[in-house]
Amino acid sequence: MKSLSEFIHDKLDIDSETNALHHDILKYGQYNGLNELLTTCFILPNSKKVTLPSIAGDLNHKSVIDQCIIHLLTGDFFNNVLTFGYRIARNENVDNSLFCHSTNVSATLLKSSTWKLFHSLIGTHAFVDLLINYTVIQFNGKFFTQIVGNRCNEPHLPPKWAKKLSSPLDTTLQIKQLMAPITNKPFLHRLKINSPNIFPYGRILPSSSTINKLTELRDAVFPPNLVKIPLSVKIRIDITLQKLLNRHKRLNYVSVLNNICPQLKENTSELPHLNFQLPQGQVLKFLIVILQKLLPQEMFGSKRNKSKIIQNLHSLLGLPLNGQLPFGDLLKKIRLKDFQWLMVSGVSFTKQNFENSNLLMIFFVSWLFRHLIPKIIQTFFYCTEISSTVKIIFFRHDMWNILVTPFLAEYSQKYLTENTVCRNHNSYTLSNFNHSRMRIIPKKSNNEFRIIAIPCRGADEEEFAIYKENHKKTVAPTQKILEYLRKKRPTSFTKIYSPTQISDHVEKFKQVLLKKFDNVLPALYFMKFDVKSCYDSIPRTKSMKIIKRALKDENGFFVRSQSFFNTNTGVLRLVDVVNASRTPKPHELYIDNVRTVHLSNQDVINVIEMEMFKTSLWIQDKCYLREDGLFQGSSLSAQIVDLVYDDLLESYDEFKASPNQNTLVLRIADDFLIISTDQQQIINIKNLAMRGFENYNAKANEDKIITVSSQSNNDIIIQFCAMHIFIKELEIWKHSSTMNVFNVRSNSSKKIFRRLISLFNTRVSYKTINYNLNSTATVLMQIYYIVKNISEGYKSAFKDLPINDTQNVQFSSFLSCIIEMTLDICPATKYDLFTEYEVRYTILSGFLENLFLNTSKFKNNIDYLKGEIQSLQVCI
Repeated sequence: MKSLSEFIHDKLDIDSETNALHHDILKYGQYNGLNELLTTCFILPNSKKVTLPSIAGDLNHKSVIDQCIIHLLTGDFFNNVLTFGYRIARNENVDNSLFCHSTNVSATLLKSSTWKLFHSLIGTHAFVDLLINYTVIQFNGKFFTQIVGNRCNEPHLPPKWAKKLSSPLDTTLQIKQLMAPITNKPFLHRLKINSPNIFPYGRILPSSSTINKLTELRDAVFPPNLVKIPLSVKIRIDITLQKLLNRHKRLNYVSVLNNICPQLKENTSELPHLNFQLPQGQVLKFLIVILQKLLPQEMFGSKRNKSKIIQNLHSLLGLPLNGQLPFGDLLKKIRLKDFQWLMVSGVSFTKQNFENSNLLMIFFVSWLFRHLIPKIIQTFFYCTEISSTVKIIFFRHDMWNILVTPFLAEYSQKYLTENTVCRNHNSYTLSNFNHSRMRIIPKKSNNEFRIIAIPCRGADEEEFAIYKENHKKTVAPTQKILEYLRKKRPTSFTKIYSPTQISDHVEKFKQVLLKKFDNVLPALYFMKFDVKSCYDSIPRTKSMKIIKRALKDENGFFVRSQSFFNTNTGVLRLVDVVNASRTPKPHELYIDNVRTVHLSNQDVINVIEMEMFKTSLWIQDKCYLREDGLFQGSSLSAQIVDLVYDDLLESYDEFKASPNQNTLVLRIADDFLIISTDQQQIINIKNLAMRGFENYNAKANEDKIITVSSQSNNDIIIQFCAMHIFIKELEIWKHSSTMNVFNVRSNSSKKIFRRLISLFNTRVSYKTINYNLNSTATVLMQIYYIVKNISEGYKSAFKDLPINDTQNVQFSSFLSCIIEMTLDICPATKYDLFTEYEVRYTILSGFLENLFLNTSKFKNNIDYLKGEIQSLQVCI
């Protein structure tokens, strides 16, 4: 990266001594602003140069910039910061007239007199080349701002929507989309409450008239618009698919289900609801038997292919929430030549026929894992995660209904009322209500469930587009406005927005105590509680009063999209900023995305009232409104809860510290933690929580209230928002059991290691590797837990990939990277070689311990780790 001054002299070879015009411009640079421009702007070449636009010689400075923007837009360079906010208008008289629907600050800056001087200095050709083929970053004394080039100097890649517009019928593109990863979304959370047929297996395959069934099934497996099937192959395909339909008609699905996954006979009221989940192995066995009975043998092609498909079936069932299975993994070790029913005869077998047969196989495998298998699973099982976890569990639909029916009856009676006015539940545009689908998530506590409202997004693609536009321009900005109002309100307690901030605030509190009490912690008293049925109990009228009070001093809101690139972590975040309330940090690169929405106070109130009072739950052919409270999952619920519970903490004096006492109050959603040097304050808060916070219709879960003292003889550890707190020493860490093992899947080892490093960075963002907060033993324990979690993700990612010399080199670089990241976080290691040794040893031995469980697979990695540990021990 070079300054513009160096760019001029090195790249353009401008001799200001012999050129009088250049000499004069540079001579008075301190007065015309050019000096500042040349020293504060830095330049990077793009990875790939593109053709420059043809610029007429008589165009002025501003018109040249406009022509460059038009050139970028017509080339689909929508990620270039100069194009943000611009569109090209086309009509009968004008081919490409540029118009700006949101102010582009970068373009405005470039059109200034100082940049005009720079343009005249280097000439139009060089100036145009700069705008098209370079990235320009400006430093204002505090942070960097990008004003030219693709965002963060990324290589040019037209967005997917631009590709679709340019070639809507591109068969290659549609086939590439077919190769997208497989997920478990098609069979998750599929409720069948009060369904007349609890196992509608007749719908697994096409259920139209006998004449059309075969054609419908063939078109579903092999889309006729994407592949042309030779007549001889079509005959075999029809014969095979007809066998499939005949087997489906004769197959007794329920009998197989009852034999392999029998319904438990125990009384549901006597056992915890999670005891009735089915082991994943039973579900897998059921699917294997069904597929063997349903699919003709020739469909698999061979026992080898069948074995591979069953192996992939196990991987599909094991996917966590939001997990993915690369489609390429499904095709590994599957032999095309074994699918004789998809092959052209050997006499006329050409390269074209081979490619055609290969395409047919891809379509079949895709249909199998995207349609048939998910359809079977969702027909017989309710698949869900346990609240706040990512592992998927399975229930028979009839068993699930028995478990949730009493809960739903009580929930409906207590919170819901039928919406008799609504007559159009399916449409987003024709209804006056916000409809949501019901999702039921089991909690860990006995016979407790969580109702989540999932917004409906319209009846068709046109309504979905309207839904997305409304969400982008009104709902999402209102979310940010509510967060802005919350941050702006001064409070006597510390506001936190994420569990990653807990350790930060506890550390500050601990340091205050140590300073006050001569480096010895005083007696501390803790209380933890949560609110019972938090979302259901929120009083809507009270909520609106709090929101209107917060809006009282506001005069509308400008919500502008901005990007912040963290130069330390390499993470790019897109953020909607309200009224320019966020300024970049010194280590951030700021990029203005231009897109701006303006909402008046009344606009905000209208959106909130729609979400709060007109959100309805659509169940079968009816929809229901709330008596009071909010639906968890609706767009603004979390932000409203935060505002209301902030108000709750401010309105009760019990939460405020007494004179000469120290109190830390932490709250995330409905979870409260109070740490105080004042025992009486804890007693008062407990009495208040037991009575309930009447003005807010909030009552604590009495069986979950915890009060403890650091003076206890026992080494008590309490959990708050998945963080472990050792009360005696006020130390905090995150246990490996509270860290989800992410499913990192890719055929590229580079991508896997990059993702694992990102995950490691996420784990250390909780800031528990901190010697001001934790002892050395606790810091090393935290490092061990993080390494244990990352190594599990590593094993899962490379389960089906080779471990060779190249991978071993990458593994070595990966370990070096996370070791250096950890040492950078631990300043104590800079002054204590033994502490540095302990950190290195903990990371290396943590990986070694975990990989030892799969010695044959990870032998190369294990040998490398042993060598590193041995070298480390010799050095110490």
